[in-house]
Amino acid sequence: MRLAEFSVKNSTLINLLSVLIVGVGIFAMLNLRKEAFPSVNYDIVTITTAYPGAPAEDVEKFVTIPIEKEIKGISGIKEITSKSEESLSEIGITIDPKASDKNQVVDDIERAVDRVKNLPDGVKDEPVVFELKSNEFPVLEISISGPTSDEEKRNYAEALEDIILDINGVSNINRLGWLDEEFQVEVDPDKLKEYHVSLNEIMQALRSKNITLPGGNLKTSTHEFNIRTTGEFSTADEIENVIIRANDAGNWLKVKDVAKVVKTYEDMQFIAKTNGERALGMVVVKNESGDIIKVVGKVKAVLDQFKKTLPENISVTVANDFSFYVKRRLGVLKNNGLIGFILVCLILFLFLDPIPALATAMGIPIALFVTFFAMNAMGSSINLVSMLGLILVLGMLVDDGIIVSENVYRHIENGMEPRQAAVQGTNEVVAPVTATILTTFAAFGPILFIPDIMGKFIREIPIVVILALGASLIEAFLILPCHLADFISFNNRRKKVQYKPKEEKKWFKALKLFYKKVIMKALKHKYKVMTFLTMGFIGTIIFAVFVYKIKVILFSGEGIEDFYIRAEAPKGTSLEHMEELMMPVEEFVRSMRKDELESFRTYIGSISQEMGFDPNSKNGSHLAQVTVFLTPMQTRERDAKVIIDEMREGLKKIGGFDKLYFYKPKEGPPTGRAVEIGVKGEKYEKLNEISEKIIKYANSIEGVSDVSSNYELGKKELRIIVDEEKAKQYFITVDDIATTVRYAFKGGVATTVKPLKAEDEIEVLVRFPKEYRSSIKDFEKILIQNKLGNIVPLKSVATINEVSGLYALTHLDGKRVVWVTADVDGEKSTSFSVNQTLKREFNNISQEYMGYTLKFGGEYEDQKETQRNLLFSFFVALFLIFVILTAIFGSMVQPLIVMTAIPFGFLGIVIAFMVHGRPLSFFALMGAVGLTGIVVNDSVVLVDFVNHLRKSGKPRFDSIIEACQTRLRPVLMTTITTIGGLLSVAYGIGGGDPFLKPMGLAITWGLFFATGLTLVVIPCIYAIIDDITEKITHHSTVKGVL
Repeated sequence: MRLAEFSVKNSTLINLLSVLIVGVGIFAMLNLRKEAFPSVNYDIVTITTAYPGAPAEDVEKFVTIPIEKEIKGISGIKEITSKSEESLSEIGITIDPKASDKNQVVDDIERAVDRVKNLPDGVKDEPVVFELKSNEFPVLEISISGPTSDEEKRNYAEALEDIILDINGVSNINRLGWLDEEFQVEVDPDKLKEYHVSLNEIMQALRSKNITLPGGNLKTSTHEFNIRTTGEFSTADEIENVIIRANDAGNWLKVKDVAKVVKTYEDMQFIAKTNGERALGMVVVKNESGDIIKVVGKVKAVLDQFKKTLPENISVTVANDFSFYVKRRLGVLKNNGLIGFILVCLILFLFLDPIPALATAMGIPIALFVTFFAMNAMGSSINLVSMLGLILVLGMLVDDGIIVSENVYRHIENGMEPRQAAVQGTNEVVAPVTATILTTFAAFGPILFIPDIMGKFIREIPIVVILALGASLIEAFLILPCHLADFISFNNRRKKVQYKPKEEKKWFKALKLFYKKVIMKALKHKYKVMTFLTMGFIGTIIFAVFVYKIKVILFSGEGIEDFYIRAEAPKGTSLEHMEELMMPVEEFVRSMRKDELESFRTYIGSISQEMGFDPNSKNGSHLAQVTVFLTPMQTRERDAKVIIDEMREGLKKIGGFDKLYFYKPKEGPPTGRAVEIGVKGEKYEKLNEISEKIIKYANSIEGVSDVSSNYELGKKELRIIVDEEKAKQYFITVDDIATTVRYAFKGGVATTVKPLKAEDEIEVLVRFPKEYRSSIKDFEKILIQNKLGNIVPLKSVATINEVSGLYALTHLDGKRVVWVTADVDGEKSTSFSVNQTLKREFNNISQEYMGYTLKFGGEYEDQKETQRNLLFSFFVALFLIFVILTAIFGSMVQPLIVMTAIPFGFLGIVIAFMVHGRPLSFFALMGAVGLTGIVVNDSVVLVDFVNHLRKSGKPRFDSIIEACQTRLRPVLMTTITTIGGLLSVAYGIGGGDPFLKPMGLAITWGLFFATGLTLVVIPCIYAIIDDITEKITHHSTVKGVL
């Protein structure tokens, strides 16, 4: 028994199944978690190692290189980049997308890092290995500020932190501007000399005293006791009273005799400010299973209660609420979807009688509810990408239903009994309808297997499309026949007359008549028509590429709602002075229009992107970054680019900086800079020479801005030059000298104090007071203890030289590299064109400089890889479509007829983006790949019907005319419903989202052109190829037809 017959005979079961699908679908839809973007693994692992106080050269030599050597031999790694700067080593590892077991690669990296055992003693903690994922996402920033002590603000911040961490869905909280508590033992160097004691001796005394050690158990006849030896201290007084040394005469030297102990906070490395005011910041991060809207709602409810307990002098502010962004953008897509659904229904009722229109429209919610159930079962979420997939498929969900309903009603018009018509009408179109769905599967399916980050980012689109269309196909064959038969039977019983479909509407009759005249004329001049259209197609492509010069930009930055103002002062600028320099910048930002500025955050001490591993990040007291959060794009007139362009002149008037510039991030997954060229080699002098040549040439290219390299001299460096012969005479090693100097200026952690919160250990830091760490002369006060216990002045064994070092040392795959980076405006030039120009100009660099090479990375590399993957997916899709059509038609010629619609679809895309003045973006290119399966659907049904008529004995010309007239309505309906479903996305009806607009434009215009030309071109090509086949093979393209 076939599906349609089963459906009609078991209407009660089918109706109950429909109710079940609706109920389960609603439950699944309400339980789908909501987030901004799908959770993906970026295939990036970072290794971060802190080496406080060490210059960049030492970090490179003693930390970065040993780790790189261990991880270099691991299989499954695509690229290793590293940066060694003062006090910090950062290594970024890109895992090969084609690696068979990526978890194994991550495990291998962790084990390789564990094998590195020869790191310097100054390395504070073990290297931190972190796998970059998007499943843990920052959703909200909270700032606690006010005119009160840091200790009081911290107490309230810690209390709030504990409450928020207990909320279900919160993974962790990243602290901004927090300083850890610290006991500082400020040792007077003059007293060290007076008492003949060294820093090492003080540290050893503190370390030996601050212990707690269990000693086992003592059992008596009546009791049992635990034994514990304790000497722990927890206050500054207890630390001051620690005995450094004593003698048998009863004399002793305590810490307080040579030092002052204060409980304070660690030295500031960064300053965090919210809206220009210093604050303790907390970034709330949700876990993978958390719903962003629910998590933020719970956090805000907690905040409302917490604010009631605060004194008047402490305020809590919220910024960068990402749930608002998600609600707004998902709301826009919901509006787009609703408008699309209404347009689809209106189109159905415009072309069909009420009963078939209603029955067909019911297929949309049923297919969607099945999709929601499947998404929930698979662990998917409602996000911008999956919602785009749902809207994309919305108009296509009724395509199969339209073909079935229209064919069923054609039989009813010819007098067939409704139930029989439902069965026979459905069975007749099973093959072509299945083919139309399978060709769409074939178009979107290969996208599932794109291995790079872009492929992972958009993977939910093909998944949603395939799920929804699969559900609609089952609905069209199993549920729709039942509904058609039941609705007509109910109508007959209610009106007590046999249901008769209404006559075709007058406007449609006129359209059919006009189309008949056009197609007859076209068939008579089919060779001229094809010659004209072919020349038009070629001419348009040539014009677009060589005259209009249509651009390809993966992510243009449209729709972003934040940007950065980055500042670089002269190296050596203190953190406090940098804060003063940034105040005019903050005032400048504060003066922005109220309808455009939502809030801003200042971070002094580093420059980096908000999320992910940024190889171009910088750290230093002379650096600062203001993140400007804009109001929603729907509520302001100007986009971020226009706002930035207007602010440029005003920013130039602010002085005190070496560089002060804007940086605009891009939407989508993380990509590099528009221009990112790595100059690889050994000697930095040569690397700098080459990079300067590239910078000079890049500055001459129109549309290129902010060209720079990361080759920078660091702040001035004082080097301790040890006289090894004198050191040996005094029984002192270089390590003794280096360690003592480090303790004097940077400080040495003697031990830690464990308060009630065991995870918050407080370090006890021993060093000179601030007044003895402010002059080169202070080196003369440093005393070094030798192996015999004697004290030797530093100046007796070493001299101090002033030199300049490099700010940061970068590597690519273990070799030194200098990166040249730049931005491109996207109008006068693109990332691809600029990189190609630079590649041609410096093609012979390896011949000019032996051993030196160039690596073109960043957005250019990402674009090439993405285009390569999309092109591969496109050809796979074409092959699969050809195989499916060959199976349907039983011919290898007729699939070529059907597939001629594809290039005309691409023609529509090119024209659309030229008309709208937009570049071809990633989503536009992906829309082009998906379009290959959509545009052939109408051609499949049309050619199948021509074949059916010819097999019944009708001549070719009459068969084509009749098929074109008969299939005009379903062809127009399937096209217009698909376009109607996407029209709101393409043109922002109900609210626009520039991030997703290109895909809507690509498919709507591509389908519009392809269908318009299909109605004329396909019949002409059918006749032409049939003529050629008859001349060559002496038989028709249709089997069984002479």
